[in-house]
Amino acid sequence: MFNMTALVGATGAVGTLIRELLERRNFPTKDIKFLASKNSAGKTLDFAGRKITVEETTPEAFDGVDLVISSTPDDIAAWIVPEAVKRGCVVVDESATFRMRDDVPLVIPEVNPDDIMKHHGIIASPNCSTTQMVQALQPLHAAGKILRVNVCTYQATSGAGVGGTRDLIGGTKADLAGETYQNEVFAHKIAFNVIPQIGSQKHRDTFPGYTSEEVKMILETHKMLGDNTIRISPTCVRVPVSNCHSEVIMVETEKKITVAEAIRLWEATPGLVVMDDLDKGVYPMPSLCSGKDETFIGRIREDASCANGLVFWCVSDNLRKGAATNAVQIAELLAEKCATEKVDCATSKLIEMIERKDGKIWEAIAKLGEKECGLEKDVAVAFTKVRDDQTLFNTKLDDYKAYEAQGDQYRWDLANCRFVHSEKICPGPTHVPVVRGPVFEELRVRCGEGDCGRRDGRGDGAVGDIFEITKIIRALQGAGYTVTPPPVATASPA
Repeated sequence: MFNMTALVGATGAVGTLIRELLERRNFPTKDIKFLASKNSAGKTLDFAGRKITVEETTPEAFDGVDLVISSTPDDIAAWIVPEAVKRGCVVVDESATFRMRDDVPLVIPEVNPDDIMKHHGIIASPNCSTTQMVQALQPLHAAGKILRVNVCTYQATSGAGVGGTRDLIGGTKADLAGETYQNEVFAHKIAFNVIPQIGSQKHRDTFPGYTSEEVKMILETHKMLGDNTIRISPTCVRVPVSNCHSEVIMVETEKKITVAEAIRLWEATPGLVVMDDLDKGVYPMPSLCSGKDETFIGRIREDASCANGLVFWCVSDNLRKGAATNAVQIAELLAEKCATEKVDCATSKLIEMIERKDGKIWEAIAKLGEKECGLEKDVAVAFTKVRDDQTLFNTKLDDYKAYEAQGDQYRWDLANCRFVHSEKICPGPTHVPVVRGPVFEELRVRCGEGDCGRRDGRGDGAVGDIFEITKIIRALQGAGYTVTPPPVATASPA
């Protein structure tokens, strides 16, 4: 869990979605602040039942912040992100500024989650058009090695910001009224038109004839899939649709992948949804996919021009999975990885202390909260309670069975490292979560005041402690130590 999270660009279109996602997904942070431009500073935003005043984005605003989620234009990111990193923050950055730096991981959590911990203060989220394509490509590449990709995009006006959407709406009204309209963003009219250019020829020396948006799709795909040999040819087109990018993707693989195999691969991949029944007119469309966090695939067929080829249609909400959702998922993954890393570090230190104390495990456990372990003190406190208080170890089993019969069950499956939780909300501090497994036959830790932690066992309170305790115990077992319940008849560890 982070102590303080800062959202930069909190009042923008993507920032607004990020705020909603952080609240809806119960993001693990103790506190949060919203940053924006000087013009937006002073506004009040609602978040999780609180009213939070927006602050101006300045270097000093990052003092005391652990995590930054930044959704700003490239030029703003170029100066503000390094300032945050200087102050010890980890930044999840939506801009294109740092994506291709060797020391910056470019991450889609469903595609390359392990890259996230290679960061040196910055984790980049990819371009919206790249994100949905790479989500669809990754399982195919793992199964049959992709040799070549030809992709044509049909990108919504919201991808150009709120000004792009105003151009669509204003231009459409003007056209219907027989009037003229002065564009804010686009070089050509977008109403009743398509524009076969997104970005500029900034890479004309290395990719002549390709726009910057198209080059992003090439380079970012290579980086995330870890394969620069894939031949990719994109054509990016702006279309008069307000939201959701659509793509026609043609793939050639080294090993033939049938339509049925591709569907099985996609259906087994988190974040992907297959909608494919041509006879019934079932396929993804922006009108169906807008507001959704998943990426949708349809019109799946073998490429008639290529022996090992597939063609499919892919649609995704460019403001959500293409931007806000992916950034929040990166932040959630970072929280999980950091917790695991912290526990792994503590376990290593714990084993060292056990060895120094001649194998006296519970004496070493008592030191868990000390600074050298790097583990939060409340986890050590939970351990100490288990060690010292036999009432926590020997709560009446009949009482627990009564709770279980009522469906009020909170338990950590130690053997499978899996948290089991009933659908009911935590009823209060009198109920007892139970840890079952080969180490502790019955380990009971009382819930905190009305706080049983998150349903996945990674949150605050005793259940969150159980998650970390369990990981440590399993690691100790893996290191060859036999961990058994401590003596319950005495408060002194043996």
